Amino acid sequence: DVLVMSGEDDQMTKDVLEANKAERLSCTFESALLDKARRFRWIQWNTTATNSTDGGVEYIIVTGTDITERKRTELLLQQNEEQLQAILDHSPLAIWLKDLDGKYVKINRQFEKIIGKSEKSIVGKRDLQIFSAQRAARIRDNDHHVIQTGQPHEYEEETPCSGSDTVMFQHVVKFLLKSPNGKPKMLCGIATDISQRKQVEKSLQETYQHLERQQQELRSLA
Repeated sequence: DVLVMSGEDDQMTKDVLEANKAERLSCTFESALLDKARRFRWIQWNTTATNSTDGGVEYIIVTGTDITERKRTELLLQQNEEQLQAILDHSPLAIWLKDLDGKYVKINRQFEKIIGKSEKSIVGKRDLQIFSAQRAARIRDNDHHVIQTGQPHEYEEETPCSGSDTVMFQHVVKFLLKSPNGKPKMLCGIATDISQRKQVEKSLQETYQHLERQQQELRSLA
């Protein structure tokens, strides 16, 4: 008279009885219901059983907690997560997140491309498990500088390209992500490929040096 049960709930009732026979109660599960206003509700059920003197099931005691708002929040967070990942993966910049212990939490597709490893193989690991000891030490020093000062940090670094002998020049920015109360939560890094700019700078420098040599030769002749 109160709720419209779905077919899944009939199966769950059978599962609860089977769990009791196997002495696996208490158990917790979730199910979807419609209330009398035909509104969709999520309920979390906690199920226990009492046995009669002959060892059979006397009562199955079920308590239900309405977790609809929590489910809606989880769904919203999931949608936001998917949207954020789509934005990150379509960015030409390499972006990553670490916890304050130095473990990778999230990376984007450009970061995967540069490193030559998948997100699954990187998340949960520290730099020393991914890079050479020398490079990991440099990264760790820069991370610690940001965490200790609480200020963004910018620098340039050379990054070996995966699958080739070439080196990429990157401009790196690192900063802290904070909770609403101002407590640091994660470290974010963004790297921009400046290899082309570096090549132009090198070419200009070589040209300038060549002109300097020519001027010196002219002065010597004069």
